[in-house]
Amino acid sequence: MNGCIPPYCTNIVLEGTVSQPGATVQVVINGTLRAQDVTTADADGNWSLTLPISSFPIGLATEQVTAFAPEIRAVSGSFFITTEAGIVGEPIVAEDPAGDDTGPYGVYTLPGDASFNDQLDILSASITPSGGNLLVEVTMAERTVVWAPPNQFDHVLFHIFIDVPGVASGVTALPNINAEFSGDFTWDYLAFVEGWSNRLFSAEGAGPASYGTNINPAAELSVEGETIRFLFTANALGNPPTMEGARVYIATWDWNGPDASYRSLFPVAGQWSFGGGDQAAGYPLIFDDIAINWEPDGAAIQLDEGIVAETSKPDHPITFVVSVPENTPADAELFLAGAFSNQAPNDGAYAFSRQPDGTYTLTVPFRQDTPLEYRITRGSWANAERIDPADRFAQRTYTVTEPATVELNIEGWWDNP
Repeated sequence: MNGCIPPYCTNIVLEGTVSQPGATVQVVINGTLRAQDVTTADADGNWSLTLPISSFPIGLATEQVTAFAPEIRAVSGSFFITTEAGIVGEPIVAEDPAGDDTGPYGVYTLPGDASFNDQLDILSASITPSGGNLLVEVTMAERTVVWAPPNQFDHVLFHIFIDVPGVASGVTALPNINAEFSGDFTWDYLAFVEGWSNRLFSAEGAGPASYGTNINPAAELSVEGETIRFLFTANALGNPPTMEGARVYIATWDWNGPDASYRSLFPVAGQWSFGGGDQAAGYPLIFDDIAINWEPDGAAIQLDEGIVAETSKPDHPITFVVSVPENTPADAELFLAGAFSNQAPNDGAYAFSRQPDGTYTLTVPFRQDTPLEYRITRGSWANAERIDPADRFAQRTYTVTEPATVELNIEGWWDNP
């Protein structure tokens, strides 16, 4: 068996003979049989197999090569080759608006400490498939090294979810960040990278509270200006024949190193905590995000709109404050009625409380983006509020977008206009 001498050849051509004509020959690289490294001997027992240089890890590497003919249980002697593969594909680029780093619902705010600025704001991202390797580049609005991080960036945690082409299995849950994918988007590998750590997980065993199985090698990191590069080698990604067709989703947050935990999210930001949501209520820990789909025509398809599934949207507390007309009975009980109450006009779960100033208040959690149609009643439809004198069935409408207070002024009642 002979091989050309890399790195001076584009591809590596292996040739050999086997005693049984037509036998299957498998080439094992570093003890691993890759699906693409199989050929069949001709009628004279001769065989040849071309290994694309792009199928090897990026950079200078030494590979152990062995041929195996399983039908006759024949194994060749091993020898070593040197490869020096580079990224040879064209990058597929997607842009992301500056200043949109406010979470999935546009309401998140940064911690109050002066060290936080634009480190979580993604401006663009690209993927470059090169054989079974994948280069991911993310350009941020700002890259800082305030706390001297060894990975050369701080105040940002990257979750990079990779969907390997041709792999049927995959996971929709985005571990530990209160989110999951919608549609057919799944991930096979997850990179967890912040200033002081760099880990890679396969989807095996992954779920809402589990990253999956920790594997090596992790991404190779480098930085240039505001751009951070993540190089995933073929052997890290299960040696796929190609990464053309890969999909990548990138989300940013921040990691609290001293506590070894995600930086907290509360309704009001603190010096070291994000504001505008509540992680305990299910708000996704995603400050900015972008997704890219590789297309043969070179088009970048940005997938971040709607990529977070409906089920991951949080509940927002909506407080209704109702002012009533003077002719309202002093002992009146008020109720919020709509589809959420199964159209019951007097559901106790939606009963208002009378306040000393004569107003009535009720706080109810509703899911993000829920469109509400509702009316205020005094316990029956006969004495519901009179919204439109010409339409007894008229309703108020409201769309839930964030925690809010809704002030209502009732003009009259149907039984007492």
